[in-house]
Amino acid sequence: MDRSVVLGAFEAAIGAADAERSTRALCTYDGTSLVIGGTAVAVAAADIVVIGIGKAAPGMVSAVCAVTGAHRGVVVSDHDEPCPLPVIVGGHPVPDARSYLAGAAVMREVASILPSDVLVACVSGGGSALAEQPRPGVSEADIAAMNAMLIHSGLPIDEMNAIRACASSLKAGHLVDGLAVRAAWTVVIEDVVGGGPSVVASGPTIASDLGARAKAIIEDSGLSDLLPPAIVASANRWSHATSPPSMVTVSAAGPEMAAEAAAAAIDDGRAIVVPEALAGDVGPAVEAFVSRSPDRTVVGFGETTVRVTSSQPGGRNQHAALIAARTLAGSNRVFGALASDGRDGTTDAAGAIVDGSTWERIRRTGIDAEAAIAGFAAHHALEAVGATMITGRTGTNVADLWVCG
Repeated sequence: MDRSVVLGAFEAAIGAADAERSTRALCTYDGTSLVIGGTAVAVAAADIVVIGIGKAAPGMVSAVCAVTGAHRGVVVSDHDEPCPLPVIVGGHPVPDARSYLAGAAVMREVASILPSDVLVACVSGGGSALAEQPRPGVSEADIAAMNAMLIHSGLPIDEMNAIRACASSLKAGHLVDGLAVRAAWTVVIEDVVGGGPSVVASGPTIASDLGARAKAIIEDSGLSDLLPPAIVASANRWSHATSPPSMVTVSAAGPEMAAEAAAAAIDDGRAIVVPEALAGDVGPAVEAFVSRSPDRTVVGFGETTVRVTSSQPGGRNQHAALIAARTLAGSNRVFGALASDGRDGTTDAAGAIVDGSTWERIRRTGIDAEAAIAGFAAHHALEAVGATMITGRTGTNVADLWVCG
């Protein structure tokens, strides 16, 4: 297996999770009856409101509007692209002024919904930061400080989202708390393995107990003195939202679907998808993953964690690839790691592909690869030998994908 095979596998995975295509496959509309995921409701196009939040939101909303002719709503994403509805670009991975403007716009749109309307919410990863409004007693500065700390904390994404939810007026269903509406769907492209739709973008339209876990997570992780006091106080007074009784949640795509497509694209007859999701500290996860593939190709999906201690450019997938390059040095094996949204960490790379020669080639450039691993500075080391992947924004987000064979 070589780099081109891994690139082909990744392209197949992204294609399978294409936001517009996967969402369109769920929807039909004949001018009077809208069906999404098998659930039908009678509605005129003028009474359909479409809200999109997340990295994949423009494509998802485009699909719903193309099928239904809907023209009411708003979209929040990390990038602008052609879409039938207005697209607001929010801040990511830490909310900024744009995120609060986006959050306010989404809340105004939801407030305008009539009891005779139908809501279609299109939600995908990244929405936790892209659209935000603090709960009473929490400031925008508190939210920014919380998120800056969380993304370097090493906490799993579901635990991070629980803390985010306790401080937000949008998350864990609070965006639609008490909303009266004829019918409602939440269409989700999942990026959190095993967490379910309610943790994607911190579940803005799905009432859950996500924020109820925040107090225990903060205490167990020793974060009480690191988080702003207003965040800790908000975790102690969590309140459960109430979603519209008619709300139906449907998954359009997810990491497993993408991984299966990647495996199918590898034409060696021996590629398998590892059933256990990638999780935990990235170093041990790489070693365990590589050890599974001495005589076969394996595909993995999920999201590892990295406790970043420097400001050097990199991301968890490039960090994983550099560790894999050390492990595979001198072998004839290949390892690739991809951020499915096309952006790995703080760089414009989506990830990297390495082989048994990569480690030595980095050494010959004069770069200390061991120091790059220790300093979370994988990007420059991998870029120096042409190992990084540049895909551009993919328009979808289904966690990370790894391949080794």
